[in-house]
Amino acid sequence: MPNVASFEVDHRIMVAPFVRLSKSLEIPSDSHEVMVFDIRLRTPNKEEPMPPKAIHSLEHLLAGEIRDALAVLNKDVYVVDISPMGCRTGFYLSLVAPKGKTDTVSDNVAKAFKKTCDNVIKMNEIPAANEIQCGTASEHDLVGAKSICAYILQTVGELPIQDNEPLLLNK
Repeated sequence: MPNVASFEVDHRIMVAPFVRLSKSLEIPSDSHEVMVFDIRLRTPNKEEPMPPKAIHSLEHLLAGEIRDALAVLNKDVYVVDISPMGCRTGFYLSLVAPKGKTDTVSDNVAKAFKKTCDNVIKMNEIPAANEIQCGTASEHDLVGAKSICAYILQTVGELPIQDNEPLLLNK
């Protein structure tokens, strides 16, 4: 079986919320790499996973908001995608960033997520939550998405950065 980054960490010892660089991939460029971040919002197997409709809404809200927030913090970072984890405990954020800037980019992801949560709490509608732009337009929960963001802001404010080393299996 190929290496799957999320299968290489011990979910039993994770304590959410946090931001963690899950993996980085070299691309044919001297200056940039692909980084995949684990934005963990619930502790796996201990906390109740996020409700599907709230995750769906938060995914829509994050799609634009985190791009905008990261663009302000670092003009050299390009968001490829943000997608929910199947286990409903967080999101994966994939981006292209300058090589050798892992600490700066990790800090900026944490700051951007906080800014995004601040903005989500103020929103009155979910972007693209209609039959033209969304495959399941009837399954959204803005109140639930706001609740997830409020929980993060109340418990930690800005997501702490989690080092991979303590979580790795087969150390």
